[in-house]
Amino acid sequence: MDFALTPEQHAFRQEIRAFLAQELAHETVVEDGWIAGFSLEFSRKLGAHGWIGLTWPKKHGGQEKTYLDRVILTEELLRAGAPVAAHWLGDRQVGPALLAYGSEEQKA
Repeated sequence: MDFALTPEQHAFRQEIRAFLAQELAHETVVEDGWIAGFSLEFSRKLGAHGWIGLTWPKKHGGQEKTYLDRVILTEELLRAGAPVAAHWLGDRQVGPALLAYGSEEQKA
């Protein structure tokens, strides 16, 4: 079995790195920003790229990407010390629970 990333996944990683280099260039990166930092502006920019709810169905605002794509995104956010502390609850815990068990109104 081949566990190498596809060319598309390598390109996705490079796209994320370029975004983070630009967006965090003037920020003071905090070592534990992934768990203690939050920036609404930064989160909105992630959302504009479709990188919040990356694996969710398109009809609910997601991109229907693979879980490996989400791992790539997460690795790069952690590597850069991005201010995404609140994302761990929303994107990876509450969101999937709502998609699985929520009403259509809650999913909208």
